[in-house]
Amino acid sequence: MIVEKLDIDIDYERLVAEYNSLNIEKMLLENNKQISVQKRPNVQGKNELTDGTQSLVFDWDTYDETTGKAKLRKELVKETDFSEVCDFIKSTYTEEVIKKLQEKYGVVRGRYMISEMKSCLTIHRDSSKRMHIPIVTNENCFMVIEDSVYHLPYGSTYRVDTTVPHTAVNASSTRRTHLVFCLPK
Repeated sequence: MIVEKLDIDIDYERLVAEYNSLNIEKMLLENNKQISVQKRPNVQGKNELTDGTQSLVFDWDTYDETTGKAKLRKELVKETDFSEVCDFIKSTYTEEVIKKLQEKYGVVRGRYMISEMKSCLTIHRDSSKRMHIPIVTNENCFMVIEDSVYHLPYGSTYRVDTTVPHTAVNASSTRRTHLVFCLPK
């Protein structure tokens, strides 16, 4: 199954209220539209927010527009290295949700991710399946996975097979935010 709605007891309104009270959107906009909620054990301070974001393979700071290529990261890490909750969400409802998802599904490398309005990712494959919790979305935000279109409505959690070619599209006039986790193989 490409997209599977999961039966998980999460208070989505409380999760969104906490997202707003912690001012996560501001943090996202200050950090390349992604911030980690799970980190590697040895990472501390401000680095916690960005340690598990972007590619774990390519260093996009070295991207060359003429060749369309980026160099490999100097330090290669695995998704499973990102298993500790970041300090800024300790003792929060978000931490409770993460612990529940870790126990039941083994989630790692959790991140908040924003898609700007009128945007689309390149078609790509991830190394593992993902779990998506829509935080802010609307009917004009969707994923194209292989040859099918999927909208992930607010108020549920979804397991998504992102190991096949896919993209995320925000064809709306507002930002879309998901809490995304990697699912170990």
